Amino acid sequence: MIVSTDSPDVDMDVTEEEMKYKWKHLRTDGEKKSKKLDLNIEKCIGCELCKIVCPVDAIEIGPVAEVATGELERGTVPLIMIDQDKCVFCGLCAIICLEEALEFEFDEKSIEDLDYPKLKKDPKFFEGTIAVYHLEKCDPSGCKACINICPQECWYIPKDIEEKTGDKIKVKEDDCNYCGACVNSCPENLIEVKRTKVKHTEIPDVPWMNSWKEAFEKLIGKTKESDLSRIIEYKKEEKPLIKKTPAEIPEIPKECQKLLKEKIEELEKHFRSKEGIKTRHFTEKGDTEKVLNSFLRSKKKLKNKKDKET
Repeated sequence: MIVSTDSPDVDMDVTEEEMKYKWKHLRTDGEKKSKKLDLNIEKCIGCELCKIVCPVDAIEIGPVAEVATGELERGTVPLIMIDQDKCVFCGLCAIICLEEALEFEFDEKSIEDLDYPKLKKDPKFFEGTIAVYHLEKCDPSGCKACINICPQECWYIPKDIEEKTGDKIKVKEDDCNYCGACVNSCPENLIEVKRTKVKHTEIPDVPWMNSWKEAFEKLIGKTKESDLSRIIEYKKEEKPLIKKTPAEIPEIPKECQKLLKEKIEELEKHFRSKEGIKTRHFTEKGDTEKVLNSFLRSKKKLKNKKDKET
């Protein structure tokens, strides 16, 4: 199946041979040169190398663990997602792809034809280490994710009694490319890969050569330090804290407390009465004058009622 996406129009061609996602970037400066990036889903192993080197964070990792454990069928979903709105078509992802799952073209020239640095297999692309931690969580009899995803078939379950030293699973490190696909496939996050050296051809002396250098350094965990030389340090003026003594709350005389209590009870009684309906209405409207008049009228009626009774 081939899925092709040409910007700005989307065109889909489907066949049964293979599945590809295609992006095309057209220049409009008169030269009409084009850049094209293709992802072959069947070749991609979800190793994350392209994500690491991408200078604009346009690549995200897909369901690698689900494919490796058999929950999803391989070749039916992409193991990486490329945001074509972010992608600048620099070609770094294609340069670093060990499985040649990403194909890059500039003005109809492939990576091999362009003066770009290439990875060297001497005898491996990287030098590094690989290790498994917390083997008590590993279940190779039921999982086999790392075994299924590894393109070099490095992972195996020890069968010989003499070879077994308590390890449930082992890796043939001499064959390992340190790509990291097994790291992303492990549902328990038990595998760690560290790359210490990237083997590549000489980087050509071009204005963007530093971008390539930085990309290779990212693969071995090095990141460019920020240039802080132009930053002006701002020192905040420290003011002494002034402790304020809390104001003393004057004590209310008992006579006033008694009078206040009587007034509050009088108001509560009024609001609960039929006469208090109007007062509540004016209160909700925020009409202070009508609230006061309503209360005073009610109070006057109550007084007249008491006078008649006496």
